Amino acid sequence: MRGLENQGSGETRARSFAKTISWRVIATGITFGLAYLWLGSVAESAGLALLANGVKGVIYYGHERVWNGLRWGRTAPAGLPASERNGHAPNPVEIDQSDRKALATTELVNETWR
Repeated sequence: MRGLENQGSGETRARSFAKTISWRVIATGITFGLAYLWLGSVAESAGLALLANGVKGVIYYGHERVWNGLRWGRTAPAGLPASERNGHAPNPVEIDQSDRKALATTELVNETWR
């Protein structure tokens, strides 16, 4: 889908969106249960849970996308050439034959998981 592709940051927008939805379903249930214990009304608890978690879902999605764009805390995929492990694109002159094979394998894996 256009607009949902991997932006070179390690995760597609579709994956971030799916994670957002799955977590918000869990969080909505928790919010509803706590609100019901506090308020004692199904209607008020449902309204509060849906409103709060709708807003939080939008914020969480943005949070996921920001974190997905950060390199901090990421490790290089197995087989990635040493010249790319620090986040810098390799100089074509620096790539030897074994790096070319590793790079091709990494690109194939990335294409498979998009």
